[in-house]
Amino acid sequence: ISFADEITGSSKMRFYVSACAAVLSAANASAFSFSPLAVRNAKMLARNSMNRLLPSASAAARTIRATLAPQAQRRDASSSRHRLNVAFALVKAEERTPFSELVGRPVTALQGIGPKHAEDLRKLGIETIRQLADYKFFHLARAVDTLAATEERPDGRLEGALLNVDEGLDKAYERAYLNDMLDAPVAALQGISEEKGAAWRQLGCATVGDLASYKYARWAEAIVTAAKFERAAPEDET
Repeated sequence: ISFADEITGSSKMRFYVSACAAVLSAANASAFSFSPLAVRNAKMLARNSMNRLLPSASAAARTIRATLAPQAQRRDASSSRHRLNVAFALVKAEERTPFSELVGRPVTALQGIGPKHAEDLRKLGIETIRQLADYKFFHLARAVDTLAATEERPDGRLEGALLNVDEGLDKAYERAYLNDMLDAPVAALQGISEEKGAAWRQLGCATVGDLASYKYARWAEAIVTAAKFERAAPEDET
């Protein structure tokens, strides 16, 4: 484009060469600064300019530059901003919400939780993302699931070992292997009644293992954890 600025001859041939130089310059720069759409627009603008026989190549260059500059500015601005997002976990209206605010949002802010799902969670005492993240039975189920992978069967427990999770299990499951606990119904967790166990079944969590992998609780837990490390947004990103 700077080359085209220097050519101000009025002949058609001189104008044609200058305009082409301007477009080629923009096209070469596009690999680094401009989108393919911006380059196509520039080429179309150059053709239209030649058809109208603008008085000079510098006028064409100025017009092309004015078309490309906003796109370059947007590209430069966006490159300095965060690219982090959790779009697949949130409803569209909440995608710009910071983690620190999401933790207090209702569970319906999570993509996939509709009114019926939310009502079933409410019966379990869960209404917000933070409450879902902090749900103690989810954490117990996750602990059982994680530790089950480290369990040696059938004779891995040494004589005199005292480790147990009796305070979190109904009496009938206290002597079970961790891996067997994963197949137990959610109501096997001490504090979850048969009624609440039925509510969890409605949500697709029939077993302790299902609860351990309940994706909405895992999303909620991750959001709450991320919020602890979130810095207040700089002024240019608010």
